[in-house]
Amino acid sequence: MTVHPRRAREIARTRQDILEAAARAFAQNGYQAVTMQEIAREAGYTAASLYSYFSSKEEILEGLKELVLSESLRIFEQPMPGGIPLREKLYILLDRQLEIAKRRRELAALFHLGTAAQANFCEMHERRIEAFTEFLRHHASPEELGGFPPEELALMVTGLAGAYFMRWLVEGDDVVLEKLAAALDVLLAGLRSSR
Repeated sequence: MTVHPRRAREIARTRQDILEAAARAFAQNGYQAVTMQEIAREAGYTAASLYSYFSSKEEILEGLKELVLSESLRIFEQPMPGGIPLREKLYILLDRQLEIAKRRRELAALFHLGTAAQANFCEMHERRIEAFTEFLRHHASPEELGGFPPEELALMVTGLAGAYFMRWLVEGDDVVLEKLAAALDVLLAGLRSSR
């Protein structure tokens, strides 16, 4: 059965509203404690109408994961200023990612620290590494990579960024980007000296 484009947009908007409501509910009470009825109430729907958009809390969690991941991956596709060194490109990229993380802090904590982390973190991390590898293939010269394959540098930088990101989630460290930039400088200096 074909869905009219206007109806498809309405369904997508309603699903988005439900996901946003679920994010608020999970942030307030934790994923395990929240019920479908509470999500429906937060979204302004009845539980019965909620089930016509999502069959379970797990499906909502999957939708939230895809929402956060798609926002994060779109950053790799945004234009990058030309003629700047790799360090500056990495700083811009990480700054953009941190902006999303600040806006979605509760969801970031859910997927990186909470119960949902075990099932979702590895897949999300792997997809970010793949996107970052492609970013490096398009935005870094072989000299800037220090002879390392892009996938190796992508793994190094995402691991480094992940460590600082976790500290930011746990401790609320507001200077995380500056600390990460300093760590990137050490990494990039090592790349240059390895040639």
